This record gives sequence, C-alpha cells and structure tokens, in this order.
Amino acid sequence: MPPASSTQKKCGGCNLCCKVPPIAALNKPAGQWCIHCEVGVGCQIYANRPAGCREFSCLWLSDLTLGPEWRPDLARFFLSSYHGNQLAVLCDPGYPLAWRREPYYRKLRDWSAVARRQGKIVLAYAEETRTLIAPEGDFYLGEVKPQDEILTDFTGSYLFQVRVVTPIEGAPGSANERVVRARDI
Repeated sequence: MPPASSTQKKCGGCNLCCKVPPIAALNKPAGQWCIHCEVGVGCQIYANRPAGCREFSCLWLSDLTLGPEWRPDLARFFLSSYHGNQLAVLCDPGYPLAWRREPYYRKLRDWSAVARRQGKIVLAYAEETRTLIAPEGDFYLGEVKPQDEILTDFTGSYLFQVRVVTPIEGAPGSANERVVRARDI
C-alpha cells in the first residue's frame, strides 16, 4: 500500500471525491455530484463541510510516490484508506473498470500482497459492486451492502475463497453467505 507523505499535492480541477462516495449528512447518494460542488472548481461550502468530508483522505494528495497519472480525475478512481481494513479503490460510475488499466492494475496487485501481510485487503468499488484485488487474481463479489462482512479464507498463504456474509435482519447471530472461490476467478 502506498506510504504516507508529509507534503501535499493540490486537488486542482479534480472533484471526484464530490461525486463518487455517498455523503449521508448531505443526503448525497453515491455516484452523483454533490449539489455544493462546482465541477472543476471545488466545494462551495468547504469551510462548513460535514464531518465525513473533513475526515476524507485522498491518497493521491498525500502520497508523493503516486505520479500525475494517479490523479483521480485522470485515473477515473481515487484511493482511500478511510475504509477500515482496506485500501479502497472508488471508481467513477462511468468508468467502473478503470482500475484494471495499466499502470494501475499491476500496482494494485502489488499493494494487495503488502496489504495481506498487514491483515488488510484491496477492494475496488464500482457503485454497489465490489471486487477484491488479490495476488491470486480478482474476486468479483457482486453487490456488497455496508452491513456485509468480507471474509478471506486461505490454504497456507494462498487465498482460495472470499465470503460475503450478510446478517439476517431480526435474527441475531444468523447470516446468509455468498462464496467466491479462486477457481471462479
């Protein structure tokens, strides 16, 4: 996963973070432009933006090792480590497979090996669907809800399956499970 850096880049005309993720405090759904964003210029309520926007971290801005080709409006996705145990690759809805292009794909696969050693994953978001990027290949998980848990199962160091576990509402301790095996990828 990319290392942190103390020097910051500038957003410039990139506003992808104002489009791709949902912003609950503003009732903004994922994949739609925020009403407070002037595309190509920036946030019109920046000084008073909600906590979720304040806490957001675009890795392209903070990581000097990522070149200009990684700028989100050019790559058509942005990287964020704000999502718990994962490096999130959040895709512009118009370009759901942008992360599969080079030079990105090879680097994401490399980072997936580093992430694994840290007990983390690399996960591509394309609207409601998710793909786990692993050294073994990509595990397309389909639709994943916020309450779902993604579990990885190994034989030695080989990832042989990924499970998406969905709690059953009103039935504590019960869950539905979807399995994607390595032979399926």
